[in-house]
Amino acid sequence: MTAGKTIEVNWLTRERAVRGAQFLVILLLALCLGPLGGSLPTAARAETILPRLNLDEVSDPIALNALKEGTNLLVMSLPGGEQQISKAEFTDADMAVERERLAGILKALGYLDAEVALVGGEFVPKPGPLYRLGLVTIDGVQDGSLTPAGLDSLAYAVLTSIGQPARGDVIGALEKTILGRLNQAGFPFAEIAQKRLLTGDWPELATFDLKVKPGVRAYFGQVLFTGNYRTKSEDLARYMPFSAGEPFDPTMVELLEERLKAAGLFWTAQADYGDAPTPDGRLDITVKVREKTESSQVLAETGRVGLVTSVIGLALLAVAQVLTATGAPSSMRRTVLGISFIAFAICMVMAVQRVLMLLGV
Repeated sequence: MTAGKTIEVNWLTRERAVRGAQFLVILLLALCLGPLGGSLPTAARAETILPRLNLDEVSDPIALNALKEGTNLLVMSLPGGEQQISKAEFTDADMAVERERLAGILKALGYLDAEVALVGGEFVPKPGPLYRLGLVTIDGVQDGSLTPAGLDSLAYAVLTSIGQPARGDVIGALEKTILGRLNQAGFPFAEIAQKRLLTGDWPELATFDLKVKPGVRAYFGQVLFTGNYRTKSEDLARYMPFSAGEPFDPTMVELLEERLKAAGLFWTAQADYGDAPTPDGRLDITVKVREKTESSQVLAETGRVGLVTSVIGLALLAVAQVLTATGAPSSMRRTVLGISFIAFAICMVMAVQRVLMLLGV
């Protein structure tokens, strides 16, 4: 027993020695290869691009906010220190795209000569001068297509845009105004065919070259009302702010919808005139309405009555409970319960009636 125990102790001692030697070898290898192992992450980090956005040359508050909110960069360099933006890592291709995108933000704000330089891992926007609209040219509007009043209105819209910054919102508003004037003149399908913003003719002034496609001229045709089961179409015609044969104007159709909704006779009113006029230039309008089966006053009255009956029913149920607890005669309890059930039945009937009214049934 003693010899066997000695052998067991010697074997455990040798096993521990071997493990200790292995640990020392691994430790020495780790110490020797430490500089080499540390260089690998350093090389990987060297390939990771951490771009910054330097806004020192941007003084316009609008441009500053647009660049701050629109940047995709890791870090933004601000006068008060660096600000963390996101955790995305950028490749060379991403940086090229971001460079063009930042320049596009500035150009959309009227800085048409804007550039973005890449200096030492930093994007440095260089806005340049702020351009303003100096000339607006409109091509595609034929002579006689607009009335003198329409021409004056269009000229006024153009003149009010002159001198405004050549920003995207200003140009967009001008396009919307021009199309609106054409719509009111009877061209409901007018659209912008081409647009260009040109520079070089005058310092810091831009030329907005616009080509429109008016489309066919349309006139008001027949108006067909559907869904008016109680109200006659002849009575609805008095809400029309136009007459058949007049130049088509989409705003007049919207006004008709508003008048019908304000009349208090319909839940909804929606007009549709399609996407093309008839061969003779007429645009027929279909107005779909959904009538109110009862007035709002009736709905309000049924709501009040239903509330009162439900309260009475609950009160009678409480009285029945008290009568049961006090041992009142069964005939009295049955009478109270019967009246409460009648009150609840009236309440349910009115609730169903109100639902049917709201659904227009």
